[in-house]
Amino acid sequence: MEAIRVSSINSFLDCSAKFDFQYIQRIQTPGRISLALGTSIHAALKKNYAEKIFSKKDLTPDEVISEFSDNYDSETSNVELFEDDEPLHFVKDAGVELLTKYQNNIAPRIQPKIVEQKISINFDNIPFSLSGTLDLIDEDDVLIDHKTSRKKFKMISDSHKRQLSGYKFLANAIQLTVNSARIDLLTAKSAVSNTDIRHLPVETNTDDFLRSFLTVTNGIKKGVFYPQRSSFLCARKYCPFWNECEKKYGGTVK
Repeated sequence: MEAIRVSSINSFLDCSAKFDFQYIQRIQTPGRISLALGTSIHAALKKNYAEKIFSKKDLTPDEVISEFSDNYDSETSNVELFEDDEPLHFVKDAGVELLTKYQNNIAPRIQPKIVEQKISINFDNIPFSLSGTLDLIDEDDVLIDHKTSRKKFKMISDSHKRQLSGYKFLANAIQLTVNSARIDLLTAKSAVSNTDIRHLPVETNTDDFLRSFLTVTNGIKKGVFYPQRSSFLCARKYCPFWNECEKKYGGTVK
């Protein structure tokens, strides 16, 4: 392992065993429908803003939805469905409704300056580089990270703060100005009335992020990997590595 991604820092802190299976051993697992939705919406927004940097105009909702649909059909071809998962076409309809709202109400107010900027930096005396991809920085130097969720959340978690702090840390490392940061949360349920878009400001702390990064690098170097069985995320629905985890560490993943 040569690089640690900003988005994986929280994975190690949540469950170092899962981090090991996913990022070091690179075990391939079936996808999840929530990840397929998020990845597909992300691809559609990326297409719009990547073109808007130069054109100064948004794509039409139909163009964005077409990009989303193609990605969603591809992403869901290899997902593992659970009993309480909604049918694939319901989730797709929710994504279409979300993107229609976004293109009509949110995108016209954003002029991007940086879109999908990949950054990697090295450190003295640390064997791993730090890498990440900035979703978007607008012309007012606001760092915007798009997140898709199946349920609304009103408070910004420490994990969200840490991740956006990491993106700001990377931006500062290559002399990109970030005046503020926020999450644009796109919430998608199966019914049209349950789709929602909210702007959630995030107070970043790059010093706290750097401490977390150093904690993770030390843990990896020492081979400290152990499952967090007390976490609600330690469940077969949320962790695709549950089978490998039971084999290696024993016990039962609920």
